[in-house]
Amino acid sequence: MDVLISIAALSLVLGVVVSVHEFGHLIVAKLFGVRVLTFSFGFGKRLIGFRLGETDYRISLVPLGGYVSLSGENPGDSSGDDRDFTSKPRWQRVLILFAGPAMNGILAIVIFSAIFMAVGQTQATHFVVEKIEPDSPASISDLRIGDKLQTAGGRPVGSLKQYLQVIQYIENNPDSPISLEILRGNEPIDIIMTPDNRDGKGKIGAGFNASDLRKERLGPISAFREGTSLTSFFVKLTLESVGEVILGKRSAKNSFAGPIGIASMSGSAASQGIVALLGLTALISISVGLANLVLPIPILDGGKIYILFAEMIRRKDFSARIQQRLAITGLILIAALFAVVIYIDLMRIMPF
Repeated sequence: MDVLISIAALSLVLGVVVSVHEFGHLIVAKLFGVRVLTFSFGFGKRLIGFRLGETDYRISLVPLGGYVSLSGENPGDSSGDDRDFTSKPRWQRVLILFAGPAMNGILAIVIFSAIFMAVGQTQATHFVVEKIEPDSPASISDLRIGDKLQTAGGRPVGSLKQYLQVIQYIENNPDSPISLEILRGNEPIDIIMTPDNRDGKGKIGAGFNASDLRKERLGPISAFREGTSLTSFFVKLTLESVGEVILGKRSAKNSFAGPIGIASMSGSAASQGIVALLGLTALISISVGLANLVLPIPILDGGKIYILFAEMIRRKDFSARIQQRLAITGLILIAALFAVVIYIDLMRIMPF
């Protein structure tokens, strides 16, 4: 049953995230007059759908994502029609490609904002030390159970987002001194400690629990502002994590997840309720948008944008032969990346 829940949740999350991404391409392509042939929720055989104008809107057999098909989209497919994708000015093609990742960011903002309005933003009076590991930096620095965290690195701690920033502050400073201000009884105390380096992440060996945890519902404007802020925070966190993995400061095993890991997280979130599943959807949407935009792989949006920028600089298109070679290279890189994340998933769950 757990496996079925995980598969169903994975299909739903990826279906929504990828379809919203593709919808971004669709609306901007139509805005610039590109002929859109197909918009599909899912892959494979067409199950049901309808035709609106020149576009076939469909639901397909395999619900793991979706796609949009543009006239003249691929190298060698152009018919010379001025409504082909490749017939449009490069700046328009860049915006069409950028629209997909942008929609992923918008989806995350909408989800977070909706949660803040409907359920509320998590607030806490204090984050209290609940456990301390023996011989850990927390133990050595005389942090005690019951101490209330006030600030970390000079930044106040009173909300879930601020607490996540504290965790990031600690993890980003392995083997480097950090400062915490705690409240012990009524006495404020400054504590300096040096987090241990565990797989590239700073750890202090202490667990915190929120006291007086509550939900505070926000109005539309405040919810949108906080939703945008939280999305920006996770964008920054994701980019920093990827950078640290590339530089060898963080373990890839603890930073990335492939389809097995995402399925497991989706199933776990689904069992916790709709809010947890929506939150995970927002996080995956951010990751999908960034991966498509930042990775310089030719068949991804970002790779195609880099190629268009290169063509702008040289003031002419790459030949069809070069574009085909770039596309093949992109497929090889995607296959390699997929193999790596599968390996990471297996390393995470295997007992060795």
